[in-house]
Amino acid sequence: MKHAAKELGDILEKAKQQEWTPLKTLQALLCAEQENRRDSRTLCRMRTANLPFHKTLDDFDFVFQNSVSRRQMQQLAELSWLEGAYNVIFLGPPSVGNYAKYLLM
Repeated sequence: MKHAAKELGDILEKAKQQEWTPLKTLQALLCAEQENRRDSRTLCRMRTANLPFHKTLDDFDFVFQNSVSRRQMQQLAELSWLEGAYNVIFLGPPSVGNYAKYLLM
């Protein structure tokens, strides 16, 4: 638990200031370990994938690609369509990387 060891001092200080129970302190320590492990796995997978660029929705150029709105993409990013078991389909010309429309089915 190398990540928890790095966070131990900060968590103990916070626990002392906020008068946490030992159980809550342990829970915070384990959550920190879990979050750091997840972040490490993600970074490792990104390196292994050898993707040329790291892109996020914040990087998407809505001015250039005006066939989909910022609101639509943010709505999709909320993943509420998963709970409703909807399919999301992006339609557009092949091999150009531009998405003309998306359909929620």
